[in-house]
Amino acid sequence: MLNALRASIGLMQQGMGPQDAEWSEKLVKRAALHLETFHDALDAIPPLQLALTSGIIMSLALLCIEVRITTAGNAARRATLSPVILKLMALSVKTNARSFSKQLTGLSACVRQLCVAVKSLWSNEDSLSTSTRLSGDIKRVLKMVTRGDCLSAHQKRLLIARDFGVRLLNKAKLDEEQQQELQGLLEDFAATGHQLEVMMLDTLSNRA
Repeated sequence: MLNALRASIGLMQQGMGPQDAEWSEKLVKRAALHLETFHDALDAIPPLQLALTSGIIMSLALLCIEVRITTAGNAARRATLSPVILKLMALSVKTNARSFSKQLTGLSACVRQLCVAVKSLWSNEDSLSTSTRLSGDIKRVLKMVTRGDCLSAHQKRLLIARDFGVRLLNKAKLDEEQQQELQGLLEDFAATGHQLEVMMLDTLSNRA
């Protein structure tokens, strides 16, 4: 189901025009349905097994930031997706606050912080202050990661990419060091075959 959600979001990224309005609406409704199903499944998991879901929730949180970027300027899409994303992130915060697994405590803490950040992102309008707040939240997550190596190198790159994505969406100014970091990120994604990541960041860079 996670792959199905990724596929729907990937198709939404393709920049469909007004002539594809019906197909676009179906994709948004499909994504909302997948998110709703994840919420219901998470809500039904026994407490002792909750920590095992942290990795999936991390992926969902990253996808929810991607959806925020992808739906920029489309109030109808956001109106469909926002309620279920906010509900899912609220439950994810609650879930990772009551994790019983000592082994996955580090990951649960990272996931909880990221879900708080995503919930805040979807609760506010697009603005420089919103992107600044998200950047601060993601930096906190990355600091938590360095203290306990609980994320893969690719997940760390995705976190940084989502930060850049929201900043570029809100036309934040990047200094020379940040521009070099973004260029390095684009080269890493291109070298590893993550073309959708390259396309999204390239598009946002040209728009900023």
